[in-house]
Amino acid sequence: MLKKGTCLYQEFYCEENIWHLCQKKELQNLNCKVIILLPLYQYIAVWQSRLAKKNMPILWDYHVILLVEEENSIWHIYDFDTVLPFKSKAEDYFNVSFSEWYPDFLPFIKLIDRKEYVSNFHSDRSHMVDEFGNWEAPPPEWQTIINEEGVPLADLLNLENQTIGKCYSFTEFKTRFKF
Repeated sequence: MLKKGTCLYQEFYCEENIWHLCQKKELQNLNCKVIILLPLYQYIAVWQSRLAKKNMPILWDYHVILLVEEENSIWHIYDFDTVLPFKSKAEDYFNVSFSEWYPDFLPFIKLIDRKEYVSNFHSDRSHMVDEFGNWEAPPPEWQTIINEEGVPLADLLNLENQTIGKCYSFTEFKTRFKF
């Protein structure tokens, strides 16, 4: 089993954290899907986040996690930023991390095959620089993930751009995976 402490991680760079996680040898023979959680409006509300106040959600403009099918066709979520276990049963994760009481804050899910994400992801980190050229959060120490032939992060975060991946509403996604 993967341990969180053995993985590359930088707070506020979930898309890069997951890109690195996707390349771990322990996942190479498993069915893995990158999930980009996207807002219908401006934000998604995520409960059980390490960065949220107790019993409150955190509002994100997006979040990236990994869905992995393991033994007996059980799906798990790997999320670096949850207070839940790093590897959580997907059904449990979705039931406690999102509230259907707040439908405007439920995520849309862009589902991308792990190999497709790794080979196509491109980020120059410009989304983390403010209008004055200052970092909004310290960047990771590892090299920027530049893939000139790849799909820029901004395109991945656009619900209408389905260059790679397929989008689902929260309900469609839970129905598809029987969560």
